[in-house]
Amino acid sequence: LRFAKEYAAQVKSNTENQGKGGVYFGRATRDIATLRAILLGKEFDCDAATMRDIISASANTLLTSKESISIKLDAIALLCCIVIRFPEDYKANQEIYHELYDKKQEIETADHSIMSSNIDGIALKIGLQFLYTSMGKDTYAELLGLFPYIQNDVATIIAVSNLIVEYLESNDTVILPNKTEIIILQNVLQWIRSENLDIRWLAVRILLMLIRNTENQAIINQQLVKSVNEDCFYIKNLIMRQIINISGIDDETRDYIFSKCENDSNYVVRIVCEEMKQKKS
Repeated sequence: LRFAKEYAAQVKSNTENQGKGGVYFGRATRDIATLRAILLGKEFDCDAATMRDIISASANTLLTSKESISIKLDAIALLCCIVIRFPEDYKANQEIYHELYDKKQEIETADHSIMSSNIDGIALKIGLQFLYTSMGKDTYAELLGLFPYIQNDVATIIAVSNLIVEYLESNDTVILPNKTEIIILQNVLQWIRSENLDIRWLAVRILLMLIRNTENQAIINQQLVKSVNEDCFYIKNLIMRQIINISGIDDETRDYIFSKCENDSNYVVRIVCEEMKQKKS
């Protein structure tokens, strides 16, 4: 709890001081992302006042700060995490979330040119839609219109796909609304064919969480087999390490993946396969 309070205070300070007097600064640490990691801890317990400070500091990062898009995406991920993982705290602080919804135009059009990055501003618009999705808003039409704009932008795809991963890992049962999930699945099935390894890595992680929805299981099982047949050892190892703990992977798929990997030409894949088979048994 002490660390949570310290990081909340640091986030508040960052928001207040970024751009003050015309001075802008970068950081070696991601304070909001670290704070979110603390909240995800199984033993984490937080009093109402500290949680309100965390929510307020994160909301102000979106509403008033001159922080970069990547830091604002961290704030969105943290706020989504609180809605999903701590619903009572979300209910107690709904007015802060409602302000974020009411002022979405101001947040989207804020000038990020000073603290620029290679992440396009469209990522922030998509991130906000995920925040509003967590609040129960229907964002299907907005997401449908936004996703086509990022398809040729590697940095922005990585930022958006990482946000999706963070949304879905807030707990083990969170499922996106059906129409929204269809959009995500369609895009992920494109990203998994990307030449960029980071994009493919994140795409596989998303698939392994979208499989919670029984309607997705057949197509995701097929895609995992395809990835094991065609992709590099990083992706094969990721899949093997995950499928032993995930429901929704059918026995035929799991057996095929292990039989394929135990005879793989890469020594590391064979070692990981043996390790995972022992854990499974």
